[in-house]
Amino acid sequence: MPTILFNDNLISVRAQRGIARYFGEIVAGAGRLLGADAAVCSPEPWRYGDAHHIPSLRFKGSWRIGLQDKIATAAALALRPAVIFNAYYGDVNSRAAQAYTVYDMLHELTAPPDHPFIAQKRRCLHRAAALFPISYHSANDLVRCYPDLDRAKIHPIPLGVDASFFAPAGARSPAAGKPYFLYVGHRTPYKNFMRLLEAFGQTGLAREFDLRVISPVGSFTDEERACMAQYDMVDSVALSVSPSDATLRQAYAGAYAFVYPSVYEGFGLPILEAFASRTLVCTSNVSSMPELGGEVALYFAPEAVESIAACLVRTAAMTAAERLSRIDAGAARARFFTWERCVTQTIDVLRSLAAPGGA
Repeated sequence: MPTILFNDNLISVRAQRGIARYFGEIVAGAGRLLGADAAVCSPEPWRYGDAHHIPSLRFKGSWRIGLQDKIATAAALALRPAVIFNAYYGDVNSRAAQAYTVYDMLHELTAPPDHPFIAQKRRCLHRAAALFPISYHSANDLVRCYPDLDRAKIHPIPLGVDASFFAPAGARSPAAGKPYFLYVGHRTPYKNFMRLLEAFGQTGLAREFDLRVISPVGSFTDEERACMAQYDMVDSVALSVSPSDATLRQAYAGAYAFVYPSVYEGFGLPILEAFASRTLVCTSNVSSMPELGGEVALYFAPEAVESIAACLVRTAAMTAAERLSRIDAGAARARFFTWERCVTQTIDVLRSLAAPGGA
């Protein structure tokens, strides 16, 4: 019988692209490293390898926690695993040791203390046998928000970047039309897209550059359109919604620079994807972004439009020699963050929990 059950209780693979990529890599690693000792309860066509697959359904919104976790509870009752690894926070009812990945502390830092998600998450954190923060910054935030947690069960393991993003030196082909800055991600307030849009408008760079936006959902809002109209850049800003991975890789590789203005991230996977694609990175100087960008990225203060604008202007004026130096350094930095390392370290901790006396 499988000793470790992997519970795919993600809300949405489409909307949670980074988390979905992470869980897919964990599942593939479980099939490869654990084989028949692993079972996965999921509705998705992950690479299961030799792991047992327990088909499920992808429920939307608030139904996700109740129904998916009930299916996982039934699976745990039948299989009696020693450990359950949950893709997200939930309520699987089992005596097995449970492990959770800690993506960020966004709700704790921004939502009211009585927010129902925080209460559910708190229950998961305190009953967990192992917690996997996805960056050292997330680990520090976790301890700051929950100082009573047992530090011994906290295992910071940074994520990896998919090998498909790595472009060989000299392989970049010039993009058709104007060179462009690239933004990838949701456009919710903490992602800070509106300040980037205003900064791009203030610089006047729209005469020479485009701003391409890749987002998982939605068309431009009225506020975004008004900003584009104010700075006469309607024809210089384009939105692509949920493109294929191949199109995303092409967008990174063709960009003059990638801009990541978020005010808070648990990790910031697009930074590594841009580095691997041999693209310059401009990003915020707060949260986990400097942990990923190191001395290679160009930084700005995300809550100051003037700081973002100055960084864009500096990047646009960069010499070819400086560009190449930073591009080479970024590609080298991205190679440190491998999925193989992330998966192997995670599976090692799960194995230790599953061993007699481990939990």
